[in-house]
Amino acid sequence: MKKLLITSDSGLPRWDGVARFLYEIVPRIRGYFETTVVTPGFKGGKYLFKDTVNVKIPTFRFSIADYTPPKPPFRMMSSLVKDKDIIFVQTLGPIGALSIIKGSKIKKKIVAYVHSIEWELVTKAVKLPNGLTKKLYSQIKIFVKKMYEKCDLLLVPTEDIMKILEKENIKTRKVIIPLGVDLKRFRPSKNKRASKKAVGLEDNFIIGFAGRIAREKDLPTLFKAFENVRKKIKCKLLIVGTGIRDYDKIIKENKDIIATGNINNVEDYLRAMDVFVLPSLTETSSSATMEAMASGLPCITTPVGIMRKKIVNLKNGIKFTPGDSEGLAKKIIYLYKNKKLRQEIGRNARRTMLNYSWDTTAKRIIRELNNL
Repeated sequence: MKKLLITSDSGLPRWDGVARFLYEIVPRIRGYFETTVVTPGFKGGKYLFKDTVNVKIPTFRFSIADYTPPKPPFRMMSSLVKDKDIIFVQTLGPIGALSIIKGSKIKKKIVAYVHSIEWELVTKAVKLPNGLTKKLYSQIKIFVKKMYEKCDLLLVPTEDIMKILEKENIKTRKVIIPLGVDLKRFRPSKNKRASKKAVGLEDNFIIGFAGRIAREKDLPTLFKAFENVRKKIKCKLLIVGTGIRDYDKIIKENKDIIATGNINNVEDYLRAMDVFVLPSLTETSSSATMEAMASGLPCITTPVGIMRKKIVNLKNGIKFTPGDSEGLAKKIIYLYKNKKLRQEIGRNARRTMLNYSWDTTAKRIIRELNNL
């Protein structure tokens, strides 16, 4: 059995798209490899994968936006990669990048899953003066290209991501493997009123967001839209997730905004929503939106990542222009007034997600890793 080293600068208990990926994929592939998983030792408890060697890397005391970076594990990484057959990289922070650098020096097979376009993500997540943002953007792009060119294979979730990498002249072989969704866990509500009551919500029209609270998610646009909407209809805004604290004052001062904080039963809150909104400035797949669609929700999204092509306007979702709070408000009100359309879009959204399965994703990853 081949020895597999999975490295990531993200992981539980900090929920994001990469953490979700690991949570779903590691249990499905560990029976095919002798698996070691290296992730940061974030505060809030240590999530350990069963039948797997778990290595937790200490973090710094400071945070960048909503992220506490791990300390670079120079010596430890040299030891970890030494006896492994394959290195499966999820991110390009201190853990992921070092595993590529150390592994490539001793000719290990290296595969990276491209969860995000790093130069887009970081520059939108970190608040910097415009001049510094441009410099950071170009420097991150150079670094990412160097790291990916040391890999033997890049796994990408969409054709669009593949084209972006090819445009940057990254020549490493690429294979498209879409992310999945747990269709049993994320399923439509049978009774909206009961679903709202189950999570302590009144029977109001619920506009929802779920995911990591970060600058690139552009929640201010959602807040502005909600202010316009609640002047016209009786509604609540439900924010599911944790992250930066920039919006604590807005949430605290508005009795119609409900924030759950860190929870493990996001599916229950999705079933309580009437409409889901993704206002993000950048995404690749957006696991949160895929889960909302699987939950039978009509989703209003910016045309980012997989949603740019998968969302067919007024069929299985609705698109709006990034930053357009007035346009978003109009679309929310339109769906509020058209219950049958909401339900039809929700049913079509669920059908769209029936083509996405974590089991299929895992099988394809196993095949690619074994074929190296």
